[in-house]
Amino acid sequence: ADAGHKLVVYDANPATTAAVAHSVGAEPASSPADVVRKLGSSAAVISMVPNDKALWAVVKGEDGIFEATAKGSGLLHISCSTVSPFTSRALSDECEAAGVVHVSAPAFARPDGIAKRQAYFPISGGDTVARSASIELIGTTSPETFDFGDDPGAANVVKLSGNYLIASSIQSIAEAMALAEKNGLDRVQVMNMLSSTIFDCLIYKGYGQRVSERDHKPGGFALELGLKDVALVKDTAARSGVPMPVASVLHDRWLAAYAKGRGEVDWSAVALSTSEDSGVDVSAALAKAMRAVEEEKAAEVTGARSRSGCQWIWANASEIAATVPDAT
Repeated sequence: ADAGHKLVVYDANPATTAAVAHSVGAEPASSPADVVRKLGSSAAVISMVPNDKALWAVVKGEDGIFEATAKGSGLLHISCSTVSPFTSRALSDECEAAGVVHVSAPAFARPDGIAKRQAYFPISGGDTVARSASIELIGTTSPETFDFGDDPGAANVVKLSGNYLIASSIQSIAEAMALAEKNGLDRVQVMNMLSSTIFDCLIYKGYGQRVSERDHKPGGFALELGLKDVALVKDTAARSGVPMPVASVLHDRWLAAYAKGRGEVDWSAVALSTSEDSGVDVSAALAKAMRAVEEEKAAEVTGARSRSGCQWIWANASEIAATVPDAT
């Protein structure tokens, strides 16, 4: 909106749709298809959803993008979701057959980072013209974008690679903090020292704080989404013939945490299992995180938060439509 675009917004949660539309001065829509109808099929559509199945539904499902798109309209679909590169390639083929141009641009940022315009976007697919148009739109929310060429799956490989490194860092921090704690050290003090010196970077500072303080309240990226991403890394590696033994360990750690009923807390809560394995009682920290989940669910009813994971922006020159979810 600040860039002078007209906005149309949609979220699977009607309360969130209404709240977001009001807050940014946008027109609400009732479905992805309704967004396209309100703007015209020559618009650009930016979608952000939690998984591959949801992305297919947004594009090809009932009341999806295709339902309202005229053949040969040239609609630009920019997918900011973290999905399999094989999904993006297949979806790109489907879009091409329907006269839609598909570009992948998964976001590196939590919801607060997106709100602060601190997201980074690898971009691929379509052609140079489509990617330039995508960069122009997405660039309003990002300090920098990165063009990885024509392969629509390339940007997704970059995103999965990044999330794999973050997951590895979370697990490594958890183990290091358990080691410090079981030797009588203050785990928070240890992490503060490390993240202000040899590990002075965004990931170690952010997740170092969460893990060392056992602060795992929902923060926009749920543990169940972390499990999904680690599973996508494993699948992509297997289909690409790339051994990734650490990925197998990470998958087991996130799966174990999910099986304990922790899917809705922040994905950094996988670190609680490492403490438990070390004989440390983390019940208070877990209870605090679960209370925060219930508070977030209550906020969802009012539209203050959405847990649907659907975020969109649709643009046509000076017109943009957006749908906003809880995160990815």
